[in-house]
Amino acid sequence: MTERKNNRDDFSEKTKRNLKLRVGGRCSNPGCRVPTDAPSDEGPEKVNSIGEAAHITAAAPGPGARRYNKALKPEERRSITNGIWLCANCADKIDKDEETYTVALLHEWKRKAEESAKREQGRKKLPAEQDAVNILVTAATGQTSGFLPNLVQNAIKAESSYWKKIDPRCDLEINYYKGRKHYVIHANEIIIFRLLADRLHTKEMNKKIKESIKDGSDVVLDFDSLKFDGLPIIEKLQENSKVSLTLERLDKKAVMVRLKTVSPDSKNESLFYDLHGYAVLGTEATKIEAGGLGGLILTKIKIPLKGGDSDFTVGNFTFNVNFEAWENLELSKLQYFHRIYEFIYYINNDWKLNISIEIDGRTLIVSDCNENVKFSDLFIYLDFIKMAREISKKISCPLYYNRLLMPTDDVYLKTKVFYEVLVSNEYRFPFKEITRISIKLNNDGTEMLVDREDGNNFFSITGEIEPVKIILFGQELILPKLLQTITVIEPKIINRERENIKAGDLVEIELIPSDNCECVIERLPDVRKYE
Repeated sequence: MTERKNNRDDFSEKTKRNLKLRVGGRCSNPGCRVPTDAPSDEGPEKVNSIGEAAHITAAAPGPGARRYNKALKPEERRSITNGIWLCANCADKIDKDEETYTVALLHEWKRKAEESAKREQGRKKLPAEQDAVNILVTAATGQTSGFLPNLVQNAIKAESSYWKKIDPRCDLEINYYKGRKHYVIHANEIIIFRLLADRLHTKEMNKKIKESIKDGSDVVLDFDSLKFDGLPIIEKLQENSKVSLTLERLDKKAVMVRLKTVSPDSKNESLFYDLHGYAVLGTEATKIEAGGLGGLILTKIKIPLKGGDSDFTVGNFTFNVNFEAWENLELSKLQYFHRIYEFIYYINNDWKLNISIEIDGRTLIVSDCNENVKFSDLFIYLDFIKMAREISKKISCPLYYNRLLMPTDDVYLKTKVFYEVLVSNEYRFPFKEITRISIKLNNDGTEMLVDREDGNNFFSITGEIEPVKIILFGQELILPKLLQTITVIEPKIINRERENIKAGDLVEIELIPSDNCECVIERLPDVRKYE
């Protein structure tokens, strides 16, 4: 048995050796991957090692214990699944910052390091992907990889100069966003050009431009169907690549959007946050986009104009959450989750949405949204996250957010049952299903089969539910034993005469629920504490 020192669940020497061998004796940090063992000059049998078998979740509680999980048993805490092989520098880093170096991240490092070791086994040593980039940079420029940021910047400058030579009247701004290249053309003088299109596309383009003038929207055109006579930059772009064209309104004004919810009786209100963005004014409507909370929230509002500023009324309203910002975070640490959930909860429960809009520092609108705003799907998903957070807390098992693993209806309902049981100690729901069971009767059980003099032949049946497994965000949780009671049911014997049944007989019984029959699921009073 592994010796425990100072109540630490340390790894055995065998576990340490296997952690090192499974990653080829190299640090598991993908940004490091240095070899950890080399000969020592102290003697022919001496080895100089800078490697450490680090705990993913801490070996013992206490100050400085990073990622400690009290739900783990000692044998789980010192098993190879809770270890990662790192160089001394990286081991020190992860033990000083559990916010950056999460459990999920360290498991991902370990998985990638083991996959790399498997690929490299029996092959000549190949440079890592970043090493290959560094070699390429040096070969192309004659400078070291520290020159890489300047290389990208200089490449953009070189491309801009190329386009400047094609048409000196324009400056071209080049950006890269989400794997796509974006060109922004700035005219340095008034440029006259002809935009040519066939009749069908001309009609479509005119329609979109008119809509932009009316409601402030951008104009997105089918670029391949257009010809720009007198704009050589665009002609060249059309030759070289697949391009889409957006005509964006530049007459944007700074805007602040304040959101709050008001209770149905108007006695209570809850302020959300002030969101900032821009507004584009059209002749019939104003388009507004505003965001906040570090990029978590984006709202889009369309405001119809009925006359002047005083006649503004809030129209279409959308509210989007950037779930990607929560990726791989522990559920208990999702930024602003409580405020976002509360806001959507109120709206979904018939609170009025009140919107205040300031443009250029002047309040133009304070209005209740005249749309029947509901976010049912968003509320259900946030409610699922809330329940998963609470279950994780109750059973002391951390869960990590994965936006790609959406709950099915079955998982949502199962999560709701266990949430109610763990938080409120019981969950009740109407039970209308006729059920057949086979039971071996004891002396007490035979009483169920005898007609009572008062005519009341209804009973309750209680039994334990074995620990249930549930998968939330791709992680398996084992929930405690529960007690299930089906109330007010009438037993009916199947294919047997009642008078011929005695204690010890195996009898098939049909359980017929009454109109007020319920199924009650409760926590067993003697289960271990999860709080």
